[in-house]
Amino acid sequence: MVQLGAAVLIAFIVWNPYGSQAKSSEELVATPRLSVSFQDMIPLLDYITMHRCKEADKLAGLEAKQTDMQTSLVSLLEGRLDETLEKLAGLEAKQADMQQSLASMSHNENLDQETIIDAIANSVQVNLAERLTNLEDKTAAIKDTLDNKQMESALSSQLAAIQESLSSIQSSSSIASIVPAKFRQIGSKLIYVENNLMVNWVTAARMCRAMGGYLASIDDEDDLAEIRSNLYSYRYYWLSSIDLEGGADNSDNNEISNTCVELSNNETKDQLCTYENFFICESAV
Repeated sequence: MVQLGAAVLIAFIVWNPYGSQAKSSEELVATPRLSVSFQDMIPLLDYITMHRCKEADKLAGLEAKQTDMQTSLVSLLEGRLDETLEKLAGLEAKQADMQQSLASMSHNENLDQETIIDAIANSVQVNLAERLTNLEDKTAAIKDTLDNKQMESALSSQLAAIQESLSSIQSSSSIASIVPAKFRQIGSKLIYVENNLMVNWVTAARMCRAMGGYLASIDDEDDLAEIRSNLYSYRYYWLSSIDLEGGADNSDNNEISNTCVELSNNETKDQLCTYENFFICESAV
């Protein structure tokens, strides 16, 4: 608008001398050209001044709106962070309750420990990963809207603290901290003898892995004698293999022959893997 007014003013000044040439010298002396030109320009100058004032008011209004928007975004960001931290605290409390409940359940040896551990570990990891992804998405959206270096620094610090807390929760939910130690020294090995639950060979192998070991493999006469001395009479126990001179070793052929090694206090023999026996585990440590 200012440029338009300036163009009109210049055109008026350029046009005025040519128009005055048609007049007589007496008229030129009687009517001063500068006085007439200034009076004609007064409305135009008022018009330009009025529009410049309007533009200044609009600019001031925009600056006020921008200030209000920044204040609102800061308040929104602080509210979101407080809400996220509160949810995280609740998650930590639920995780503690879950670990306590699982610890009490592990004393019941009839439970399939491997299934419970996998379900709990997967649930915790999935929930934590989803919450962290949502938090990162929200933070990224707020940063794109608000270009404020000080706020970005505060967000980075908060996000780092939350990630550290999440890592701590994931570490505390590891399988090693859930499964109780049941093994004891028998001969040269750390052994666990199951005397309450009868299962097939495959389930016995899984339960040994859930306890941090595997089905026992005996390759020493002294260890065999020590283990047999800890068994009940006329009970049979699953093993992984027995590799003594002239002994049985089916550890590599269980899937093919469908027979597995079972041990009692007085004999060792092959048995169908689907048969249900007690079992003996060996620690992987």
